[in-house]
This record gives sequence, C-alpha cells and structure tokens, in this order.
Amino acid sequence: MVSPVIPTDAALPAAQRDKTLPELLAEHARAHPDRLFLQEADGPQLTYGAAYDRALRWANVLRELGIGPGARVATMLDNCLDGPILWTAASILNAVDVSVSTGYRGALLAHALNLSEALVLYADVQALEALATVVSDLKSVETLIVRGTKSADAPEFPFAVHWAEDLIADTPAIEPSAPPRAHDIACVVFTSGTTGPSKGVMLAWAALSSGSTALNDALNDEDVLYLTSPANHLIARIQILTAAQVGATVVLKRAFKTQDFWSDIDRYGCTYSTLVGAMAHFIMSQPESPNDAEHSLRRVTISPIHPRLDDLTRRFGITHVNTAFGMTEVPSPIRVKWNAIENIESCGRVPSGWPGWEVRLVDEFDGEVPVGEVGELIVRTAVPWTLATGYLGMPEQTALAWRNGWFHTGDAFRQDVEGRFYFVDRMKDSIRRRGENVSSFEVEAEVNAHPDVAESAAIAVHADDEGDEIKIFVVPVAGCSLDPEDLVRFLMPRMARYMIPRFVEVVESMPKTPTQRVKKVELRERQPGDVWDRVAAGVELPSRS
Repeated sequence: MVSPVIPTDAALPAAQRDKTLPELLAEHARAHPDRLFLQEADGPQLTYGAAYDRALRWANVLRELGIGPGARVATMLDNCLDGPILWTAASILNAVDVSVSTGYRGALLAHALNLSEALVLYADVQALEALATVVSDLKSVETLIVRGTKSADAPEFPFAVHWAEDLIADTPAIEPSAPPRAHDIACVVFTSGTTGPSKGVMLAWAALSSGSTALNDALNDEDVLYLTSPANHLIARIQILTAAQVGATVVLKRAFKTQDFWSDIDRYGCTYSTLVGAMAHFIMSQPESPNDAEHSLRRVTISPIHPRLDDLTRRFGITHVNTAFGMTEVPSPIRVKWNAIENIESCGRVPSGWPGWEVRLVDEFDGEVPVGEVGELIVRTAVPWTLATGYLGMPEQTALAWRNGWFHTGDAFRQDVEGRFYFVDRMKDSIRRRGENVSSFEVEAEVNAHPDVAESAAIAVHADDEGDEIKIFVVPVAGCSLDPEDLVRFLMPRMARYMIPRFVEVVESMPKTPTQRVKKVELRERQPGDVWDRVAAGVELPSRS
C-alpha cells in the first residue's frame, strides 16, 4: 500500500530550489552584498558579499593545493564561519567537502579520514592533538590547514602544515567556472555510528534541497536561524542551504549550551531554531522567569515532540512548531506541517509534491505489514538524486541498505489508519521481555515525562533464568535529586505492566556520539554503578496486564 500523503504548502519555485550553494551566494553577493549571512555566537560575522569573496579566495588556495573536480577535502571543524566557506570553496571547484566530527578519536577518526581519501584536511587547532595520535594510520592526507591561533607547541606532522590565515591573507579570488548541478555530490556526511562503524553518506545537492523544503516555505530574508547542531551533521548543512535559498542569517553556536540558549536568542534576534533529543527537556528544566515569553524565537522544529509541548510553547511564546523524521540518507520523508500537530507521539505523514516520497513498512523479507503493525521503514522517491547516493567506499553496505530498490532505514515504525507514522525504535534497540516486544523509545518517552528527569536511555539486561529485564539510565534535571522508587511509581499508571523498568541507574551524563545520540552499545557494556532493583526493593507491580 502506498502511504497516504498530506498536501504541502508551495515551497521555493523549482528554479530557485535547484540552485546550489555557490550559485545562491553569488546571487546574494550581487543583489545585497551587505546583508548579514553568517554570525558566530561571541565571534565575527560575514555578509553575503564578504562570504562569497572569502569562498572564492579559498577556492583559489585549494586549487593551488591540487584540488579539482571530484576531489575530496576533509574538514574537521565545529560551527564557525569557515565551515560553510570551505564547503562553498570546494563546491566552486566541483570538489566535495567531507565533514569529520571534532569529537572523533583514535580508530574512528582514522577510519573517517581514510574513507574520505582527502588530500587536504582543514582542521581546527583544537583537533591537532587527536590527529597526532593517528597520524601514522592516515593514508591520503598530504596537506593540513589549521584554523586558529598559531602555536609553537603544535604537534609535528609528516606532511605539509599551513596556518589558515597565512594561506588566505594575500590570495586573490578565483574566477568561478560552471557551478555544480543538482545531481553533483554536495558533501559527505558521516552517520552517528550508534549501531556500527560510521558510514560516509554521499549526498547530492538535490537531496539537501529536498530536506530544506521543511523550512524554506516558512522562512524569509528577515529570519535569523540559531544553529547549534554539529557542523558535521545533516541538519547544519540543510539550514545553511535554506538560509542561502531565502537570504536569511545564520547564527553559528559552537555547541548547544542550555545556559546560553536564551541569551544568544535575545542578543542576535534569532527567530528559528531546532531542538533535538533532550534539548527541549533541558530548556524546560530551567527556573521559570516572568519574561520567559519575551523572546524573538517564534518557530521551532522539535524532534521528538516534547511531552509538555503546550507548556513549552506557552511559556516561551513560541507560535509555530513542526516536527519530522529524517536521517542522513533520507532527509525528512515524514513530517508535520507548521502547527498541524495532531498527536504528539506521531512524527507526521508523508508530504505530497516534490520529491515524490514513497514509504512502506515491511517485515524482514520486505513484505508489507498491515496497518497498525510494526515494520521497518523503507523509502524511495520519484525524483533522482533526492536520496543519498550511497556510502563512500562501502559498496556492500550500500547494496544491503538500498536492496530491492528501496532504502532500508533500520527503524521500526507503525502507521495508523489516517496515515500518521509513529517511531517505535531502532530495529537493533528493541527489547524483548516476557514474550512482549518493548520499544525503548516509548519507555524513554514516559520516563522523560517525570519532572525531575532530563534524559534517559532504556536497554535490555539479562537478569535471571526468565530472560531479559528493562534497565533505565536516568540523568536528573540540574539541581534535582531523583528517587528511583518515586520514578517507578510515577510510571506505573502511565505504561503497560511489562514495560515498567526493573532496574534504575542514576547517572550524571550519557555517552554520546558527536551528533548527540546516546551510545547504547556503551551502556550495555559498562560496569554497573549504583543500580536500584525494583524487585529487591520490594516494589510490586500492579496486577493489571
């Protein structure tokens, strides 16, 4: 069954939508060079004119270092002005930016850089220590460009090392040639790596444009986007492109910090931001203030939807909310239009129009499951290049994920009769307890509803001869102490008996990927700390089924 779709507002005209970042910056630089494009939080800024000029100069530098069409340039940067500039510079040469997380270390870092086959690596000075530990394992890097203050204590490397400002200082702008087209690869973005080694996802410009349709129909040149998602994350790429499509401004925050969120919003007049994972919980956990609603922020994308959505929007004066499900390989094939949230547990329906998403829920043999039953989400589109084109250097994984003509997400969903989709779990994270399939996502959603919980993670642990039990790791709200028994009693009337956790471990923080996903594999492998056991404590579950 082809999934029901919902109509979408008209986004950008096709002629504007299909333009790539170099084309868009060139147009804005000519039309309104003094309009602000990029602003670092607590740092410098670039207008559209200055940004395009700097990108042309960096393109000249890269060309002199041997970068041409099809070559790859690795960047290892947090959010800063030079991230979008180097991306544009590589694209001007029809080369490809491969964005590597500054949080990568050891074998993971070497894995990503070697997969990239990049000749040139542009890295923040703070990444040098990590790079020095893997330098003997790197196979392709010939030139390292360092962003930051020059230091005599910098590590030694067996290849050419240049400081960024030395290279760019007197370099003239290149004369641009034909810009990349919609089917050209725009960038390589690494997956979170929660279920295995990170994979480099190759994304054409058309794929980024398909992701931007969730935003560009609602934003304009008066908007200011507050970007806290990591620079190597798909969200960051889509928001930079969206801003260039509509002529908006982007405020680049090095990393999300709860204590800085509202002060940054106020200082820069930000009108839009994205809250993913536990960010909304962190913001809601801050002490209330009489002027909480006196902010410029009006539009927010929240994923997943916060269980106290009405309280959040009322408290902070947020007027427009949307949500979506997407992943690096398939940008937002399921979404909820602005202020059209019918069920906070649903991530939406399949939108109609470009790029013609098709979605199915299937069993292990790709047979479609009935409505209401759980199946793996698989996706394809009617428009070429609007899905990722594959995994860089991993043909076997590419063939497996794209088998039978559909991309297999590895995510379990269910769908209701009205076409709404509900995320159930990662296929590899689902829990089997006493013959029942339990969604760790749904357990975490109920745990997170407790007012003293900032975030949580549920896993299966082997307890006795009867099989697995559910363990929940919990991070308390700052300044709060959390009683495990109080938490379990809070959950009893809210969830099925078989879903109530037996074990609770209160922790200060969760192990995270660079894209802020919880590393459940590490939680499963870690030595238990101070674990509360519901059975040992004599807390009996309700007798209902």
